[in-house]
Amino acid sequence: MAKYSSTINQHVFATAIIGVIAAQTVLAADKIPLTVGAFSTSDLAADALYQNMERALKEAPGKPFAVKMLVRGEAGPDELVFSSLRRGRLQMAGIGYVSLSTLIPEFNVLTAPFLFNSWDEADFVWDNFVEAFLNELLAENGIIGLRHTGMSWHNVWSKTAILTPSDAHDVRFRVTIDEASQLFARAMGADVIQVSANELVTGLQTGLLEAGDTNMMVYSMLGIWEEAPHVTLTRHSPGMVILVCNKSWWDRLTPDLQQIVRDADTPPIEVRQIMRADAEKRLAQIEQRGVIMHELTTEQRTQWRSMALSTHETLIDLLGGRAREMYNLVLEGKLAFALQSPVKQKKLD
Repeated sequence: MAKYSSTINQHVFATAIIGVIAAQTVLAADKIPLTVGAFSTSDLAADALYQNMERALKEAPGKPFAVKMLVRGEAGPDELVFSSLRRGRLQMAGIGYVSLSTLIPEFNVLTAPFLFNSWDEADFVWDNFVEAFLNELLAENGIIGLRHTGMSWHNVWSKTAILTPSDAHDVRFRVTIDEASQLFARAMGADVIQVSANELVTGLQTGLLEAGDTNMMVYSMLGIWEEAPHVTLTRHSPGMVILVCNKSWWDRLTPDLQQIVRDADTPPIEVRQIMRADAEKRLAQIEQRGVIMHELTTEQRTQWRSMALSTHETLIDLLGGRAREMYNLVLEGKLAFALQSPVKQKKLD
């Protein structure tokens, strides 16, 4: 009888264990997948933003999300992250405007050279005029825009100093895939070459490239500075990063769950401060290691601006769509900033 009782107890215990495992499996299956893709490194202060987000999502009331963070480049380069987001393989991503412009050309308007004069001006224009417009364009293309952040200025980098546009004439100049970058290089008479980010250093080592244009976080993180140690501080275009969600996934969330996702992010003003501090820190580090920073004189900056501003109309005509509307919104915002008029959030019809 004791042996029989022991067998029953073992059976009951085993059944209970199976029940617990089954319950856990059901709970896991019931969780909403939330995989985030981005590119960061552990030495950046901005990396903590993703860690804080992961904690907030995992510890949300009811723990509704099955969170997976692929924010150290595991999901591939920016363009692959964007592709994965659109296909639903990622539910959320931090990506640059250059990648977005492959789907929504109007984003190119905001990277037009010398369109903005300072971060204060750019932040004002984004917050009060263009962000709602951008999010509308994103939603029409299956994407939810959560946060737009100016991270680091684009500058010109080179093997030998390029202080004026004429210095770049016939120089083998790397451009990104967006039309604004390409028009900028052509206007200075450069030999325009487009290669992917992972081919930049090799291109410099082999002589395929002599110079290029990118934001300073990319310049420092990819090791471009070791082969092209001259940086001309044109600050001609803001390097923008946007936090986005796949709209099909987002639309399946309840309003409460959508709010949890929004609240998991750090407030935009703090994100801006952290990311820009990271960029300044990176620049200081590589300057100490031999990178030569060239501040422009007033005359040199006038030459760059005059050359660059001549590309704007060509860019707008080339992009088509609602590019003109976007450009006019920016100009309206710049005027309001200059006048320091009290402005409410721009409403779209």
